[in-house]
This record gives sequence, C-alpha cells and structure tokens, in this order.
Amino acid sequence: MTNLKTFAVAATLAIAGSAVSAQSITEIAAGDERFTTLIAAVTAAGLADTLAGLGNFTVYAPLNDAFAALPAGTVETLLLEENKGQLTDILLYHVDDRVLMASDFPHGSNYFKAINDSERLCITSANGGVTIADGTGGMATVVVANIQADNGVIHVIDKVLLPGTRPACHYDNPVDQHRFRSVAVLNWPRTHVARGLFVANRPVLRQIQREQPESSHGPPFAKAVSILDTRHGGCCLSSLGFG
Repeated sequence: MTNLKTFAVAATLAIAGSAVSAQSITEIAAGDERFTTLIAAVTAAGLADTLAGLGNFTVYAPLNDAFAALPAGTVETLLLEENKGQLTDILLYHVDDRVLMASDFPHGSNYFKAINDSERLCITSANGGVTIADGTGGMATVVVANIQADNGVIHVIDKVLLPGTRPACHYDNPVDQHRFRSVAVLNWPRTHVARGLFVANRPVLRQIQREQPESSHGPPFAKAVSILDTRHGGCCLSSLGFG
C-alpha cells in the first residue's frame, strides 16, 4: 500500500504540472484526496492527458474506498505495466464520450455505452437518485452528481465498475413500463437517442407490427424491439431500456 501511495503522490504532482486546465476532469480529481487511487490508475493507464484535454466526457469516478473494497492486491496488480491493457479497459468502462448530467438519465433503467464500447452499463434513475449496474451484476450508487469541468462532468460513485456480462436492465414498474413503452413508440421521432435508428428502420417496425399487431403496446413490444435490436447491432434501442 505504501508503494501505491507513493505512486499516487507522484502522479498528482505530474498532473498538476502538465494539465491544460485547472478545471479539467483530471485536474479536479487530482486536487481531491478522495480520488488518489483513481488518479494513480488513470496515470498508469496513460489516460491522464486524455481526461485533461479537449473533449466531452462523463466520468463515473470511484472513491478511494471503492478501490479499497476490491480483493486484496487487486489495485497493485492492475497498476503493473504488464496489466496496462486490463486496467485501461476497466477505466474506460467508467467514461462516456458525452456530457451526461444527472438529469439526462431517463427515469427507469436504461443501457448506456461507455467508451469501452464492447461493454454496457445499466443506469437507473429513480426516487431522486442514480445507480449503475456493471458487468458483474454489482451496483454502484452516485453519491455526488454533476461536478462540472471544462471538458465534461464527474459523477462520484461508491463502487469500481467492472466489465463482464451485459447487466440485466429492465424498467422496474410493470404498469409504468407498459405506459413508457407505448409512449416511446408514439414519440420515437422526438426521442434523440433512437431517432436515427427509428427513421432508418421504420419499414422493419411496420412489418413487425403487421405480423404482431399487439406488439406496439405492453410487454409483447419487447419482442419486437429485441428483433430490431438484433438486426441492427444493439446500438440505440437498448439505450431506451427495451432490450
């Protein structure tokens, strides 16, 4: 652990001397003692300059206690040079290349694609809070939201997000789910996440509705969306929580 602390201090000093903006995501995190482990990891992965530079990023930033909760020796092992690829994959699972304020997460549970684009997060906004399910099925809670930087926003979380299998992501309330799906169908042209895919695949949706007239309302609609999702790569429809 002493080595980790030494690495974190060195990384913080290096970032303080090279960051392009005192208000970048990297600089904000480097100036906050709750993120010393995160900064050590970001530096070891070679991502400090990226998150200090131009861009539009959302970072789900684990607290030191979140890293400490990992099995003993995990952090030290990930910081080794030979494990840089694995560390980078984990860190990019915490970054979105859009600026997403807490109010931008739709009510309910929805898939979001991190920069590590082979993985998905399930982000749930409900009861005034935000939680994030990762590839292990574990759940992180956003404990501080909307720390704004020049190049994006930080949401502080209490768990390290780990890639794995796609987490289950379903709207929780069956009654609201029925209404949400029906409204989403009617409003798809005005839903920015799915607008492009809906327009491109309007004939496919109409064909499915002809084959399954009941699929435009209620739970059976999930089957129709699943078909579209499969045909078109699982890009956007899953982001609305249908997948």
